[in-house]
Amino acid sequence: MVVMDWQGETQLFSSHRIGGRLRLMPTAGPRESLWARQTDLRGVVVHQARRMAVM
Repeated sequence: MVVMDWQGETQLFSSHRIGGRLRLMPTAGPRESLWARQTDLRGVVVHQARRMAVM
């Protein structure tokens, strides 16, 4: 899970790395994905991702 500023808001996305880019899927809202580079991201949510993997 990653945090990124998108359309003037800070949003949380699930992500998959494909080559040098990331495919981001919003955790809430429309299910449209978008492409980003690592430099576009504000941070990575490690604790939440690990907690979700245990469930």
